[in-house]
Amino acid sequence: MAAFGDSITDGDGSTLNGNDRWLDRLPGRLANTEGPPVAVLNQGISGGRILSTLTGENALARFDRDVLSQPRVDTVILMMGINDIGMPSTALAPHAAVPSAENITSVYRQLIGRTHEKGIRVIGPTLTPFIGAFAERDTSPLLLRDQGADTPSDQSPYSTSWRIR
Repeated sequence: MAAFGDSITDGDGSTLNGNDRWLDRLPGRLANTEGPPVAVLNQGISGGRILSTLTGENALARFDRDVLSQPRVDTVILMMGINDIGMPSTALAPHAAVPSAENITSVYRQLIGRTHEKGIRVIGPTLTPFIGAFAERDTSPLLLRDQGADTPSDQSPYSTSWRIR
């Protein structure tokens, strides 16, 4: 199994050399099931992005090398995109625009298609926020969704996140 993603996958914020990242614990949890033992290859890079480069290469540039060319990978956990959605207009990317959901999902489709061509299963967890990602943004679209609205405002990064889910 390979996990491809950003700092959440990488284990940012976990204990240094503590082997207590969520991916360090995953093989043990899977061992408690009836299936065979599973090795997990962590291909997370803090700051990783789907569409552009911040830290390391973007997803399309590194996916074949980091995942598809690795031996015996039969499952990929694809957990990347929150940096594309959450960082624009923050101190980390003050001049970046919030990408459209269509741009992000287009890359997801490419990654998933290439993965399926190799007979590899893809797991896509829900993207999680990070501290300060939306601190200076209008949260009304999120509130609208909580009230039962079909779609949040297109002017909000939440609309991109909502459409991806």
